[in-house]
Amino acid sequence: MLHPVLFHIGAFPVRAYGLAISTAIVASACFAAWLGRRRGIPWADQYIDFSLWALIGGVLGARIWEVAFRWPYYREVPHEIYAIWEGGLSIQGGVAGGLAAAWVFSRVNKIPLGRFLDECAPALLLGQAIGRLFGCTMNGDAYGRPTGTAFGIVHAPGTNAYLAYGSQPLWPAEVFEGVFDLALMAVMLRLGSNQKGPAGRHFLLYAVLYSTGRFALEFLRGDTRPILAGLTAAQVGSLAVIAVSGSLLSRRGPTVVSDRVDCR
Repeated sequence: MLHPVLFHIGAFPVRAYGLAISTAIVASACFAAWLGRRRGIPWADQYIDFSLWALIGGVLGARIWEVAFRWPYYREVPHEIYAIWEGGLSIQGGVAGGLAAAWVFSRVNKIPLGRFLDECAPALLLGQAIGRLFGCTMNGDAYGRPTGTAFGIVHAPGTNAYLAYGSQPLWPAEVFEGVFDLALMAVMLRLGSNQKGPAGRHFLLYAVLYSTGRFALEFLRGDTRPILAGLTAAQVGSLAVIAVSGSLLSRRGPTVVSDRVDCR
């Protein structure tokens, strides 16, 4: 059985969710810097500096997105709006907040935004995978629907998943998404560096592919409810991202696959 609290230091609980988010940000920043150095990116080391910006922008964006789409719930329990240690950080909102932070950071440091985003796309997916596979799975959020069989994840009492479905085995939707993120990261690494192509092309491709996968996996989720035409907020957001990013991507020409993986 999975537990959201890993251990205690005195009376202070060390939560899996908070540790996962912290690990994801540090790992993503270090991976982006390492990969950038191998690719000869002149601003590679600034990905480390950007990690604090990404943390602030990502967490704010993730929480604002979550609260906005679940406002009828949070309106009744406003004290829970700030309880981010219990989960409720939308990846889509986190990416949006991180994008805003990247825009400001790139302007302050005179870095081309499109190139900056292209080169950090694989690292972003690594962070998403850590958050889903470790944080959400242990915390019992972003959970799936009951499988109706013995297969599935049984979450610990007190988690949102347990409060919703008890000890029923649930589809490991968060695990599936984490594995999908890692597979997509491998695709982005296979594409290699985008220094010679149109700026922003690889990041737009990431946005289209991730949103497509998220749209499909949302059908397994048990913690979301339809808001429009039978679709959840994440699915509506995914369709919007696919439409906008796909349109912008089509103007930048085809994506050329590199003949090697750039992280060797």
